[in-house]
Amino acid sequence: MNSTEQFLQSLQPQHFWDIDYQKINDIINKRLIIERIAEYGSLAELGAVIEHYGRKEVINTLTEVNWLHPKTLNFISKLFDVPKIAFKCFTPNPLKTQHWSS
Repeated sequence: MNSTEQFLQSLQPQHFWDIDYQKINDIINKRLIIERIAEYGSLAELGAVIEHYGRKEVINTLTEVNWLHPKTLNFISKLFDVPKIAFKCFTPNPLKTQHWSS
């Protein structure tokens, strides 16, 4: 068994509910794998993703993702010491909601 097969077997198939898990390719589906594991995976799975792709590649991929849950964004920002503003999916919340439009 090669390292790619070991890596893919370390990931839970339920994270990829909408595609055929048997056909996942670690190169072609890199963004999907990184995004899903960051969002739904365990710390062990996230560690395996970082080890497989490298810290820099994981950071680059996650900063270009269109959407992350706010809690996930906060965790990833703190874990990699990257400011939230560097993420494409970050939108600052207004301090006070306006009850009128002008």
